[in-house]
Amino acid sequence: MEEQLRIFKYIVDNAGNEFYLLYPDGRFAYVNESASKSLGYDLPTFRKLSVPEIDILYTAEKFKKHFNDLKNGYDKPFFTIHKHKDGHLVQKEIKSVYLKIGEGKEFIYGFGQDITQRKKWSNF
Repeated sequence: MEEQLRIFKYIVDNAGNEFYLLYPDGRFAYVNESASKSLGYDLPTFRKLSVPEIDILYTAEKFKKHFNDLKNGYDKPFFTIHKHKDGHLVQKEIKSVYLKIGEGKEFIYGFGQDITQRKKWSNF
């Protein structure tokens, strides 16, 4: 079991897609290397941030609504805009799901990708 967990962690940590695990208040419980690199942060710094600090469309209130929507079964992919450490904007496509692990441990598990270049090409 420990070997399987190590393999799974290695895959997630090194995946090309961005992976996020979020607390109900929007703070990051976990992000992988792809997520931190996409916004120019080192892992320890990124893991201290919250969604409203990186996402220009999500206030704390909007994130709370998003969390409740997920909890109630709404889990459609969405587009948003993250702010890179250097200030430029990065368009993202995010898919997130509600997770309940044991008693009272609720999270959002999300995965995303940078679609900035794809959006530029779709304007032609």
